Amino acid sequence: MSSWLYPANIKHYDVFTAFKQASVAWPINSKIELGDIVYFYISAPHQNIQFVGTVKKLNISEAEIQKRTLPFVRTQNAEAPKKRFMLLGNIRALKPVFANSLNFVNLKCNGLNGALMGPRKLDNNELLFNYVREHDNGV
Repeated sequence: MSSWLYPANIKHYDVFTAFKQASVAWPINSKIELGDIVYFYISAPHQNIQFVGTVKKLNISEAEIQKRTLPFVRTQNAEAPKKRFMLLGNIRALKPVFANSLNFVNLKCNGLNGALMGPRKLDNNELLFNYVREHDNGV
């Protein structure tokens, strides 16, 4: 089981409403596997990790993607490439005191290199992995 840090852009996707659901479809942009843990870094103006979920299923059907994703999409891209999607479950919001500790400045001071433009495998960065786990109120 690995842990990942995925960015979530609130300009394009209503993360806050979607992550209130029991499960969420999310594009796969990494070598993620069943059972992996995914932390979600929310874009500006929030700029912190606010949600975490577990990969429950890989390569979900197009019908399931539409059911679980389209209601929360804010911008449409007519030329969107076909992507693989995963189904995330056990989604929970981090308590604000913990999420505030996981802001961009603190993440940078604790091992995050550069802007978070795509997924990062936390297991590959021991300093960042330990910092995130230390501030995860569900662990």
